[in-house]
Amino acid sequence: MNLRSLRYFLAVVEEGSFTLAATRLGVTQGTVSTAVRRLEEDLGSELLVRAPRRRVTPTEAGRALVAQARTLLVAADDALVAVRAAGEAMRGTVRFGMLGQRDGIDLAGVMTAFRAKHPGVRPAYFEAGADWAGLIRLVQEQRLDFAVSVSLREAPDGVVFHELARRPTRCIVREGHPRLTRDAVTADDLRHEEFVASAAGTPNRADLDFMFRLLDISPAIAYEATPLTVVAGLVRGSDAVALLPAFMASAFGPGLRALLVRPEMPVVREVLVVSDSRPLSPPARAFLADLAAAKGLALDPDAV
Repeated sequence: MNLRSLRYFLAVVEEGSFTLAATRLGVTQGTVSTAVRRLEEDLGSELLVRAPRRRVTPTEAGRALVAQARTLLVAADDALVAVRAAGEAMRGTVRFGMLGQRDGIDLAGVMTAFRAKHPGVRPAYFEAGADWAGLIRLVQEQRLDFAVSVSLREAPDGVVFHELARRPTRCIVREGHPRLTRDAVTADDLRHEEFVASAAGTPNRADLDFMFRLLDISPAIAYEATPLTVVAGLVRGSDAVALLPAFMASAFGPGLRALLVRPEMPVVREVLVVSDSRPLSPPARAFLADLAAAKGLALDPDAV
């Protein structure tokens, strides 16, 4: 068993496909298949369920290996970064994620300026659209070094939240909505409306359901969607409305309005999400410092 085989196995599990895993890794499908088969031989157990035209899934033994493989690979990557940092300029990859709306930050500019200062470091950005819970999960799984997300609740197991800002909640409606014509809405107004919401059973939906309970309404869900572009299109093309943090509304463009909600909804916290068991690497801390400066945050990465 070697680290490369573990990395290939984990890529197949995460992508659900040998072909997609090979594309992500920059190798041939045969190379990935051979590496995973040898890993199964080394461990004496079948790790993946392979079926034609179906998503590849881990067996019970494979699921047991996933968490251990992630831990081993993270430790190996951290060891490599530490060794390189001890004797030369910073090297490695900084994997980070943010929501689809970034408060006007020139993220490409931040990344290129950082790489100009640290040519041995590769920033790798993951955009989550409106899937704030998905970002948190990726940090839990240690697939991201850190993420900037939002939450109404306390940090789940495996991560720590550092509060960056507080954001109000808004009701997003289309221009010319036949009923919601004022600049603010009440719970009584919303009882008669249909909503765009994340899929039932997802963490994002749990946060929305929490908002609905606070408003004391039983929402009629017309559409389920998470990507911001899809949510915007559904609200723009129908009378359905959406509840979102206010800063996301500016990503929707023309044709939509962000209405105040009365009584004032709970403030959504914008948070920096980091692992509770894996310290940030020197490259990740350095990039976080540049990102915080671009966002105008008084954040000390060394205190994270």
